[in-house]
Amino acid sequence: MLFTKQTLPIENTNLFSDLFIDYINNSDKVKPFFQEQIYKTNFQSYFNTTSFDAINRSVLVSALNSQSLLVKNTSDFSKTTISLLESPSTYTITT
Repeated sequence: MLFTKQTLPIENTNLFSDLFIDYINNSDKVKPFFQEQIYKTNFQSYFNTTSFDAINRSVLVSALNSQSLLVKNTSDFSKTTISLLESPSTYTITT
């Protein structure tokens, strides 16, 4: 075999903050700041219990559209994606 799979713990990559590492490791240090840990298995439950009303969506879309005007080469794809945020069935994860 030419290649051997090797893994490196995410903590050793120096690519992520301690806060992020604590979050993904479900550390007790960060639990007070989150209602629940987000896992692939509980995304549907999270979406069903989380709402973002139309007024806030409108404000978000307006702000993002205003910001995109400052970028000379904002792509049509980006503009379309921003407009999708107005739909109540669209979710975004913002960090």
